Amino acid sequence: MMGCIMQPLFSGQNSVAKDAMQTSGGSSLFSAPRRRVSLGLALSAFSSLLAFGIAAPAQAAEKQVVIFEPKVEGANLGELEKQALDKALADAVKELGYSPIPKLDLDAVLQGEHAGKCESAECQVRIARLLDAGYVLRYKLVLSSDVVEQAVKPVPAKKEKEKEPEKVKGKGKGKEAKEAKEAEAATPVQAAPVPTGPTANWRFQASLFNVTLAATAESALNQPSECPQCSSSQAAQNIAELAKKLLIADKSHPRGSIEISTTPGDATVFVDNVELLGKTPEGKALSVKTFAGKHKLRVKKTDYQSHEQEVTVSEASPALLNLQLRPGTDPEKVVYLPSESTPRPKWRVGLGIIGIAAGAALIGFGGLAASVDGQPYLDPSGKEDFTKVYATKTLAAGLIAPGAVCIIGGVVLLALPGDRKKSSDDKSPLSPSQTVSLGGVGSGTGLIFRGGF
Repeated sequence: MMGCIMQPLFSGQNSVAKDAMQTSGGSSLFSAPRRRVSLGLALSAFSSLLAFGIAAPAQAAEKQVVIFEPKVEGANLGELEKQALDKALADAVKELGYSPIPKLDLDAVLQGEHAGKCESAECQVRIARLLDAGYVLRYKLVLSSDVVEQAVKPVPAKKEKEKEPEKVKGKGKGKEAKEAKEAEAATPVQAAPVPTGPTANWRFQASLFNVTLAATAESALNQPSECPQCSSSQAAQNIAELAKKLLIADKSHPRGSIEISTTPGDATVFVDNVELLGKTPEGKALSVKTFAGKHKLRVKKTDYQSHEQEVTVSEASPALLNLQLRPGTDPEKVVYLPSESTPRPKWRVGLGIIGIAAGAALIGFGGLAASVDGQPYLDPSGKEDFTKVYATKTLAAGLIAPGAVCIIGGVVLLALPGDRKKSSDDKSPLSPSQTVSLGGVGSGTGLIFRGGF
């Protein structure tokens, strides 16, 4: 019987233990994988957020556009008109999902870098990189006449019925007179209609430089636009449409890459005269992303000759360049400036004129004397005396010779330029160890001095 009693007891304990084990075992078998999945999802989400947090600022930087002030030619453009153009460009950039750099930030960087107007492409790209921008929008305009609008001050509106307030006022101190005064004080001031402003023929030329790709797409380079007989508001709309066209052309233009390797490495690479941030690594290739098409490539390294060539970039495959740099230095570029001379001294000009006039007079008298040489003598009564003749050959020669000298001297005094100014660009004369050679037409090298002679 004891065994019968203990058996159910142990059976109950075993069943409880079994249930407990099943519960514990079920928890360990099914909840652990769930924890792993949850942990994996959490790590994946965190990684995605981290990657998005890193990529978002980079993408935002590429979307930022620096808009520089236009270069105005032909006529004057007012400050209000410049502001209208800037606002139209900023709105056009925002409409396509880009972000224009605030003008205050641009002015602060220009002032800090002492860049002045910063009209060259190299300067503008450098400023854009300092502002962490991806694009440079630059343009110039040519005006046929001044476009300067004057702000008009608001004027109070004229009252249609001036007699009624007088009648109300005439009633004295009543409530109606007080209400009339309050209504008169509350009358709104109407602004005069904004003038359309003067019109002119506008000609635009704009370019969009992609700082990230260190190049300008052919479809976004020096694009022209005209707006004949337009006001400043119409011209602003015109330049806004041109900016949209450039941004769309930049995105739609095919892209490619250049793989550049140099021996030795650590060389600076320029694409379309813009310096890249990285240098060629030793024994490896530098990958340069740019637009498809033709580009001017230049490689420089200290104590080595620069290498320049035109590269055609294709969308299908990268352009491979393996350059062997030669030791040496680049030939010096010599720029010849026109000589500047001071004005001729007044005394020289006056003396030259006097000399020419005196010489002409002497030659005239000498010619008259020569014309009477050998002619019969005239007595006081005017009759010719053939027994005597005039001998004026010597006198004529004595007048004509110094007259010619005076004329020549006067011409020389007038022809000689003033003293030449010595500019700071003047260089010392060539040393005996230099030669002169002429660079190719269109190469921009001019005269090159090198070698020895």
